[in-house]
Amino acid sequence: MKNLDKYFFKPRKAEEIVDKALIVIDTNILLAAYQWKKASFKEITNIMDNLMKEERLKIPSHVFEEFMDQRPNRIKEIV
Repeated sequence: MKNLDKYFFKPRKAEEIVDKALIVIDTNILLAAYQWKKASFKEITNIMDNLMKEERLKIPSHVFEEFMDQRPNRIKEIV
């Protein structure tokens, strides 16, 4: 019988992948910047900057398009 283990997903602990994993964000993360307090916003942008420098941050094009579409509505809600 052949070894079938290679066909099954083997979850790893978060500690094993946290420093290497790619981070893919969705529109809500980008829009949430318009709700957070300044300190939280700064913290999130610092994290995103670091992930970009490490080439680990991914923002799909459809996420960016949706963000650009929803951004004016979010600003209207704030005002």
